[in-house]
Amino acid sequence: MPIHVQRFRDIPDGLVSLVSSHLPYSIPLLRRLQFAKFHGATTEHARVVFASHSPWPQDALEPPSSFSVSYVDVSGGPETQMWLYSTMENGTAGGSVRTDSEEQLNAIVQEIVQLKIEFGRECVYPGHVLLGTLHSGVRAVLEKSGRIYPRDTGDYDKWLFKIEELPTAETPLPEDMVWGVASLQDCEVVVSRTNLPRKPESLVQYPNLVIKLTDGTPVAWAFLGEPSPSREWTVAWQY
Repeated sequence: MPIHVQRFRDIPDGLVSLVSSHLPYSIPLLRRLQFAKFHGATTEHARVVFASHSPWPQDALEPPSSFSVSYVDVSGGPETQMWLYSTMENGTAGGSVRTDSEEQLNAIVQEIVQLKIEFGRECVYPGHVLLGTLHSGVRAVLEKSGRIYPRDTGDYDKWLFKIEELPTAETPLPEDMVWGVASLQDCEVVVSRTNLPRKPESLVQYPNLVIKLTDGTPVAWAFLGEPSPSREWTVAWQY
């Protein structure tokens, strides 16, 4: 069965609902789509690329059970330029379904190559896009095609926690530490120490919480990322 690859400039009707039906695996892409659709957090060069073995959404009687979809902005950077979800992430894909997913992912990569060519300008990452929050199974597929390269710093794990199951902060801070929020200067420290592809000017706008020494030195920090759902949490090694 041939692959249907569709490119959208605007978030198509029904896509947010379709991706929402695959939570929690789809949450990184879902949040990016929501911010683009409902908060205008997008650019003229951003595109949605949808790949499946059945037409969607205009000609479909029901949503496809197997699909891959990405949001990509080749003009962006140095922060994340691409988010990706494939139904193979659900952990139930096997046999022909997994083969379908691999074909879809490779088709999306080919479409993004074409987007880069059409953009025709110098990019932050020449010849590449920065893909974030990538599922390990999807990464394995893309590695086989020779299309993906990890950053020198290696992989960053991401975890999902239920808020109602998180422990309460009953232990007080040491006397030489205080709670605070990050200043631009603090964010410059964070970027320099964590090697994350973030700009301090962007990071300082995120909801955050910081533990500082009484002299103002940040020693631990957590950021709620926008427009993705990422939480970046780091503690200085000596603490």
